[in-house]
Amino acid sequence: MPAPIVMLSGEWVRLIRALPAASPLFAHDLCGRRCHRKDGSRLAPATIAGVCYALATFASNDGTAAHPGNAKLALAAKRHRGTVIACLGHLETVGLIVATLRGSTAGVPRWMATEYQLSVPDFGILAPVPLAAAPISPASDSRGDWFHPHHPPVAAR
Repeated sequence: MPAPIVMLSGEWVRLIRALPAASPLFAHDLCGRRCHRKDGSRLAPATIAGVCYALATFASNDGTAAHPGNAKLALAAKRHRGTVIACLGHLETVGLIVATLRGSTAGVPRWMATEYQLSVPDFGILAPVPLAAAPISPASDSRGDWFHPHHPPVAAR
């Protein structure tokens, strides 16, 4: 497996936001039981994405040095600590994060949190996601054309 590519945190968040819920990165084919909760249920794509967004807020701009700790990340993501631990396992398995320093391993103090970097797995797993751009009306007002993919632009009055 090729080495993952480190991404800037803003670009990584845009990538996560653009992925559809049916993306292979949210599927549980690769992780087996690693990303199951204690009750046996699997993580929803929205839960995984929410933990991604919360983790990105702790990373530096270049996508490295994200080390919030499980409890702090759970508070930021508004999820249970066990759910966050399962999400981190899933994200590591699919290659969206890489642990650069594991807390409480040999030579690392027990109180240190695991440090992650935001990464992108092999691009073969990523499918291009077309954004449904709204058509721009020919009679636009002078304030510019603001549009949202799910809302058509307002025509000039």
